[in-house]
Amino acid sequence: MDKERLNMRNAIDKIDKEEAAPNDEFYSFFRFLYQAQRVLRGEVVKVWLEDDSKERKQLMAVRKGEVSKAEAIEQMYEMVGKLEPKIKECSFPPNCERSLLNPWLVAVRKKPLYFYATS
Repeated sequence: MDKERLNMRNAIDKIDKEEAAPNDEFYSFFRFLYQAQRVLRGEVVKVWLEDDSKERKQLMAVRKGEVSKAEAIEQMYEMVGKLEPKIKECSFPPNCERSLLNPWLVAVRKKPLYFYATS
């Protein structure tokens, strides 16, 4: 748990120290945090978000620069703080067998999106 917590917090610290304004890096980190929340709730990971969802509205605000860097950093730390107790309780192994995961990820990545829409 401590290693995962430190990795997430270290990632936010690194973003915070950079000169850049909230942009694609912030957007990607928020998407990661939303997916982590879903996984820890036992839900399906979503490739795209519904237009009217709170998550998508927040992501678009970050992407458009409507959220200040300080506000985005604060929101990320808050989300990580809420995830930490759930990660501690999680029964997932800390690492996976990459030799199995990587080919699967490549195969998923190569499938056209319409495959998932019709499955």
